[in-house]
Amino acid sequence: MDLSNASIGQLMIPVDNYDRGVAFYRDTLGLPLLFAAAPQMAFFMCGPVRLLSGHAQLE
Repeated sequence: MDLSNASIGQLMIPVDNYDRGVAFYRDTLGLPLLFAAAPQMAFFMCGPVRLLSGHAQLE
């Protein structure tokens, strides 16, 4: 498999505290908030990559 020309469209970064995670990515880093599905997920744009910040469901 050759992934040399592949690109990343979305990354998921888990957070323990949803509100603090949204505030960090939106207010501290200044990433545009695309939409939120509180209290689980928030989507931001980081250049050409969509960033999903939310709770990881490890059960």
